[in-house]
Amino acid sequence: MREGKCLTVLFKLRNTELVKGSTQKGVVHVLLIVVAGLALLVVVGFFVFDFGSNKFFGESAGPPPAEPEARKAWLAENLKPMDKTAIVIDEELPTWEELDEMNAALTPRQYPKFIKAIQTYGTTANLVESLYFGDDLADLGVNTQFVHANYWFKKGEFELWYLGYDDPDLLNQDESKRALVHNILLARQQGLAVVLFPDYQELEDGGMTELGVSDDLEGRLETIALDLAQIAEKYNVEYLVPVNQIEMILDSNGYDKEEAQARTNAFYASTTPQIKQVYSGKVMYKMGGFGDWSNYDNISFKGADVFGFTGCYNGNRNDVNFIVTDIEASAVQAAKMSKEYGVPWINAEFIVSDQPSTINDSFGSAQLLPIEDYYEAALAAFDEHGYANGAMGFTVHSLLSDGQIYDTPAWPLIKDFFATK
Repeated sequence: MREGKCLTVLFKLRNTELVKGSTQKGVVHVLLIVVAGLALLVVVGFFVFDFGSNKFFGESAGPPPAEPEARKAWLAENLKPMDKTAIVIDEELPTWEELDEMNAALTPRQYPKFIKAIQTYGTTANLVESLYFGDDLADLGVNTQFVHANYWFKKGEFELWYLGYDDPDLLNQDESKRALVHNILLARQQGLAVVLFPDYQELEDGGMTELGVSDDLEGRLETIALDLAQIAEKYNVEYLVPVNQIEMILDSNGYDKEEAQARTNAFYASTTPQIKQVYSGKVMYKMGGFGDWSNYDNISFKGADVFGFTGCYNGNRNDVNFIVTDIEASAVQAAKMSKEYGVPWINAEFIVSDQPSTINDSFGSAQLLPIEDYYEAALAAFDEHGYANGAMGFTVHSLLSDGQIYDTPAWPLIKDFFATK
């Protein structure tokens, strides 16, 4: 950890100075330095770590340059390691009154005939996209943005997690909610439809047990969904995702297929009717990795206005056939469920990650083919199989951050793909 290295250098310098001083006072000086160092470590710990969740916030990497093009280049370079770096953006968080004024000036909900969406996980990433890359999104042909409500488990509860715009400190819950609404309204100012969705990364891969929420998971997620429903209604969000990939969360926590299916269905059966009492937009069920696509046979899409399947691929294989095969299989399954429930479907997330795979590490931890090779094959496969099976949208992930498409050869391929829809 970088802070540890800096402290080590500090101690070495201090010890060098002690040699030049009185040897009789050396031991006392050393003890004082050790005590001061321990105190400093505690202070650093409180600022760098959240002891309630043991999550690393990272150091500040800002503010960016003032010149617009230099700023965009700086943001494109520095936004990617958001799990390690707090990007400082010299913006001011609007008040509720200012947000309501923004909202009043915008047009009502708009529903694209074909959803051409961008999704980037990360609250600051959403802000950066709208503030600095709106022209690029328009150039790409995007008409919809997924706006991310990021929840972290703190002191026994899930809370919205936002960094400050103009410093690396965390915002309180009122400020975090304002930041979320600001992201929604910025997207709408760009003329984009909005998909509002929650995420709770800590719950995955055994996190339910670690956080102690195995028994009351659904109740906690329902509370989040109903809170977001009120925001989505007031600020004219087009699509609301009640829960992000709950079946995947259960699956990654070791629940067998049948229990995961039953709990998923029970959650939607309980929560969706409550949402529709307060929210007049469209409810989207966003589904993710659940073993085999046939495992969705027993998942109910009742109550959904649209649903989406996720395709996440670590770019660490030396061929593209696995993406083509998976897109075809997911499209066939989606068409089957769409027909059964009378609900249209989209690809809700397509990412070629450049992060090391924990599952397929036998293929290597780095991308073996250029990102455009994966996108060229995937977009052709979706053209052939997605539309043949009734898809009404496609989502690329992401502009910046993990799986970045900005300023890569994948960009013109996606642009041409969206231009034909």
